[in-house]
Amino acid sequence: MISISATPDLHPQVATRSIEGQAIVVLADSGEVAILNDTGTFLWEQVNGTHLLSELAARLALAYGLDLADAERDTLEFFETLLIMDAVVL
Repeated sequence: MISISATPDLHPQVATRSIEGQAIVVLADSGEVAILNDTGTFLWEQVNGTHLLSELAARLALAYGLDLADAERDTLEFFETLLIMDAVVL
């Protein structure tokens, strides 16, 4: 399990593009493609190696009217999945 104080950055093997408000993430090493939903795209577009997951969760809560605890839980789950996919590094 990752910490809410982790600072994610994009994995060097990732290529990404947003089309019609959805992020498309291409994992060059595996050839996999992931299409992110609205909240996933919102978080993904802020990943730059400088923001803590707690900051991203707070922004998500504010933007989508979520309870902070729910936003933190969802953010951690999302980034755990991205970490498993090798889409991000911490």
